[in-house]
Order: sequence, then structure tokens, then C-alpha cells
Amino acid sequence: MRRGTLHVGLIAFGLVLGLSGCGGKAVKVTGTVTFDGSPLPNAVVKFIPTEKGGREATGLTNADGTFQLETFAARDGALPGDYKVTVQYQEPVAQTDVPAPQPGQSMKAMWDASQKARKEQQKKAPKYVIPAKYSQPGETVLKQRVPPEGPVRFDLRSK
Repeated sequence: MRRGTLHVGLIAFGLVLGLSGCGGKAVKVTGTVTFDGSPLPNAVVKFIPTEKGGREATGLTNADGTFQLETFAARDGALPGDYKVTVQYQEPVAQTDVPAPQPGQSMKAMWDASQKARKEQQKKAPKYVIPAKYSQPGETVLKQRVPPEGPVRFDLRSK
């Protein structure tokens, strides 16, 4: 009698875990992000679950604006469910023009030159400014269901 109760309890526990979104198999999700009609490179695409027990999935857009999501492993996709989506632009890390060290130059002089170059790089405006309605989790208007019906497409507008 006790053994039967234990088995029923374990089965019920397994069903609860399965239905609550814990675990599960990721579904491949690919897509494209454009900004004012052009591909958006170097953007972080985040799928934020709207249901408890979900897991966030992220992807980085290529030069052509395409991305593949990952949750647990590279390009594995996202767990089934409903998501709000954010797109955040990351300026590519550029090599700063730091003068080459000169023979006999002090460490302080090299440090000062590298800091000056870094500050100059920071003064440059980002190439794209993504509006909060796409980039902020609390304000995003972007939504997506997984599994999607084919590739996902997000066409963002600056205005």
C-alpha cells in the first residue's frame, strides 16, 4: 500500500515539474533584426519569459542582422512559451589608436596615452540608438511565442 502511494506521489511530482516549465527541450529560434529598414549588427536579442519557471534566451545579431537564440548551449534555441523581447545595441569594440611605446618611455606615459585614447573613443556617439520601446524590459512592445512559425523578424524604427 505504501509503495503504491509513493509511486503515485512521484508521478504527480514529475507531472508538476513537466507542466511548470522546469526543464523541457529548447526549440531552435532564428531571426532577423532591422533598424529603419537596414540590418542591425551587434545587437543583443533577449527573449524574457512572461510565465514563471521560464528561462531567458539570448542571441547576438551578425553583420546581416540575423541571430540564433541560446538558452542552455550554443544555438540550442528557447523553451516553448510566451516571451517579451528586447533588442539592445552594442557598439563593436574598436581598437583604439594607442601610440606604440617608445624606447625608454615610462609606464606612466604609456598608461596616460592609453587612457587618453580610451576617453576619445568614449566620446563617439553610438551608431544606433535603440528606443526604450524595444530595448527596455519594462517598456518593450516586442512579443514572441515559441515555437515560432518560421524565422522571427523584428523591424525596429527610430521614430
